[in-house]
Amino acid sequence: MHDVVAKRAGKRFKGKIADHRNEKKLDNRRSNLRAATTSQNRGNEGLRRNNTSGYKGVCWSKFANKWVAYIKVNYKRYHLGYFKRKTDAAKAYNKAARKYFGRFAKLNKVKAK
Repeated sequence: MHDVVAKRAGKRFKGKIADHRNEKKLDNRRSNLRAATTSQNRGNEGLRRNNTSGYKGVCWSKFANKWVAYIKVNYKRYHLGYFKRKTDAAKAYNKAARKYFGRFAKLNKVKAK
């Protein structure tokens, strides 16, 4: 459905895909859709079902025995570092997400200590 609405919007979506601003896939109002590249759309995704850390872009490394942060941009995965605390890894992801995805970034909610 969102593709139909995007096609009616014309030039704004040429060569791009429709991204839902509020992340609700069934909300296909024109005001909720924006033009995005595939990479930007991926940056706006929430947690995957198999996520075990509770944070986007963060997983446990058995090799290093630490939390590792990474981000995927334009089909390339970037290593952001190893961290003792997963909240520090989540903050590293947030910093990179702001850099690469800008207004499309879906950030981790990290409690400040």
